[in-house]
Amino acid sequence: MKTINIFLSVLISIFIFGCEEVITLDNEQSKPKMVVEGLVINKKKRHYVQLSLSQGFYDTDNKSYINDANVKVIEILDNEETVYQYTYFPEENAYFSNRSYMGKFGATYKLMIEHEGNTYFSENKLNQINEIEKLTWKFDQRRYDQRNLLPEDQKGYYYQILLTTTEPEETKDYYQFRFYRNDTIINNNGNNVYVIDDQIISGKLTDFPSPVYYKLDDLARLQISSLTPESYKYYNDLSKVLNNDGGLFSSVPANPASNISGGALGLFQASGVVEEEIIIGDEKYESK
Repeated sequence: MKTINIFLSVLISIFIFGCEEVITLDNEQSKPKMVVEGLVINKKKRHYVQLSLSQGFYDTDNKSYINDANVKVIEILDNEETVYQYTYFPEENAYFSNRSYMGKFGATYKLMIEHEGNTYFSENKLNQINEIEKLTWKFDQRRYDQRNLLPEDQKGYYYQILLTTTEPEETKDYYQFRFYRNDTIINNNGNNVYVIDDQIISGKLTDFPSPVYYKLDDLARLQISSLTPESYKYYNDLSKVLNNDGGLFSSVPANPASNISGGALGLFQASGVVEEEIIIGDEKYESK
């Protein structure tokens, strides 16, 4: 098993930027399409599916939600099927499974939606993910020395968290990283999400540094989700849309590649999720 020590410059070069929430953009001023946002993870809970109507790229009106669809998710594992029916909850603008269930590694989850005579399908496999072996923090002396060059809202943030884990070398894997500060997602007002494949990080990761910074006494949390190739491509496409500056030579914004059949947009995602949190400044979590 090889050991790889990856530093911040490498981390930034391989991360792709998107957004925390699944945002769907429809540049065509045509008939609205169904937009699907759904997630199943390896935690026992009432999982959700949200349905809405697409909007034009420059449309700033409130999102229109679909509340009269028939929604169910079918779990397939070892040739056995389990059906979970979903019910709409108006206070959440989403459908939730009628009973709690835990997503299982290796299972395929099929989404079926019936609405206004149309049927939409999707499926996603819940891939394995290894546990976080260690999460520590360090003070970035170089960033501190250059603090006068930082934007005002970044001053005081001089600490990184460092990840140690093992990434399987025998499989092709994809991941999404979410960083939280005091239980709030760090996503640059919705513009940043971090997704990566294992082309560079395969093997043993030691002190893998975060691209975000923290203050002393912050509660820092890292959440890692396994992705299928389809989910990874969706987030890649989404990042291109969100980082399109609209300049003269920019391409026309397009919808990310959806994994929903029947003409709908969006993403139905199954993920293995692991997470850890530490207090910045707690000596027992200081990187040695």
